[in-house]
Amino acid sequence: MHMINLKCPNCGAPLDIDKDRDNVYCEYCGSLVYSKIDSRTVEETIIRDEARLKEIELERYKYEERKREQAKALQQSRTLLISGLILFFLTFFLIAIVPSDNPIQKLLVVLWLVGCVLLYLSRKIRKKSKDE
Repeated sequence: MHMINLKCPNCGAPLDIDKDRDNVYCEYCGSLVYSKIDSRTVEETIIRDEARLKEIELERYKYEERKREQAKALQQSRTLLISGLILFFLTFFLIAIVPSDNPIQKLLVVLWLVGCVLLYLSRKIRKKSKDE
């Protein structure tokens, strides 16, 4: 006698199915679940259930991978944002205190522009990660 464990489609209770019996009744709700079960029907049900479980596992893996990628993009965005803000404000402050005829001021302006670019890139990365 070979037993297979399935669930009742009516109440969801566990079913103990004996392949040698013709009729299977739910022990909890009493409904006729299968009549004249052949082993192929039971095996097909088991195969379908296993395939669905594998699909769910794959979907879960893809979901977790997307979440990891979003977290990585958010971290990159934060790093760029902090770097850009530091460059932006530091160079803006230095431009204000360095005399305009000093050659260092040109370098500071370039650094200020780099800070602006970093701020722009951080915003763009953050927006892209939110869209996904």
